[in-house]
Amino acid sequence: MSVLSSGATDARERQALAARVSVVVLEGLLWALLTVVLVTNVARPLAGDAMLGIGEGPYWGTTPSVTADVSDAVWERAFETLGDDLPAFGPGMMVGGPFERGEYVEATLPNRTDISVWSPMTFRQMVAVAGAPLLSGVVVAAALALAIRIVRDLRRGRLFDAANLTRTYQIAAVLGVGGMIAEVATAWGRIGVLTSPRLAGYVDVDWTVSFTPLVLGLTIAAGAEMLRLGIRMQRDVEGLV
Repeated sequence: MSVLSSGATDARERQALAARVSVVVLEGLLWALLTVVLVTNVARPLAGDAMLGIGEGPYWGTTPSVTADVSDAVWERAFETLGDDLPAFGPGMMVGGPFERGEYVEATLPNRTDISVWSPMTFRQMVAVAGAPLLSGVVVAAALALAIRIVRDLRRGRLFDAANLTRTYQIAAVLGVGGMIAEVATAWGRIGVLTSPRLAGYVDVDWTVSFTPLVLGLTIAAGAEMLRLGIRMQRDVEGLV
């Protein structure tokens, strides 16, 4: 009997150790992901050419730009002028002027094109090329920071408590509300760039708003409700004991 009891105890200890290791690994992965988000989606646009302008080199100092479709009217004029020889029309075509830094928006053909937005730029253009990625990065970083605190409590055996319930609701709100604000800001900034007087008629004014952040936030809120039920059941069991 004692041998069986000892074996069962060892098995439980191994399972507990494996669970602790898994939670530690998960926390490490979340920290690594948070670091990547802070560097690529927060520090990069903040230090880049569109905002603080302190970033240098191909990673930090790339030209701020948005992607757009060249309008059909421009394509028709290109065909009338150059026939089928569209590659010759390519990188040399600029819209606007004079061609000096801070004074124009540039578009390059052919069709799916990058529009370079040079600084100093309007606030709306800055939102399009840097503010929107920065907002998205802050939203994801905040959600990851809250998730790390939940996982840390899980490692300590305190998953079902009021603090983690609050954090889960906070994650849902951050991703749902903050994510939608980032989506709307991106569309607003993009429209501001594409409707610039120097680009009028050259590019199609198209934009999208994804509701994925809202759906994700609502899904996590539903998970928070499950956690709330778990907390209540735990309290009921403790009351019986």
